[in-house]
Amino acid sequence: MPIGKVAELIGVPQKLLSRWRTMGELAGIAPHPQKKRSKAVWEPDAIRAALERKKRQEAARSRPAKRSGSIPKKTRSTSPTVRQIFNAADAKDIRMVDIQQATSRGYDLIMRWRYGKNLPSIAAVEEMAEACGLEIVVREKSEAE
Repeated sequence: MPIGKVAELIGVPQKLLSRWRTMGELAGIAPHPQKKRSKAVWEPDAIRAALERKKRQEAARSRPAKRSGSIPKKTRSTSPTVRQIFNAADAKDIRMVDIQQATSRGYDLIMRWRYGKNLPSIAAVEEMAEACGLEIVVREKSEAE
């Protein structure tokens, strides 16, 4: 089946389909233009299914995974204040990605704060507390403490 007909059947421009074929995106599904002995043939249904599968994989990769139903990891050695903020986030089902967006810090950095590999600045602690609906209060230390 000609490439133009296949492009028309699956609803993509012929140039795009040709580029995918050349770049190996359709390996094993469509014949590669530079490999004369390719066993693949143009099958519009197989190409459409492969493209749908690729879209689903990209969509799954782009959204953060939420560990629903699983027990959240316990916060290890970090400051008690930071630990309380992360425990409150877990209790309120606030995702780390939400904290990342609220604080404008990287996800990996926030995870390092959570597990005690790095310590956040006071400003970052305040931003995290705000994102979790908490307030940081500074008070005088009593004699009993």
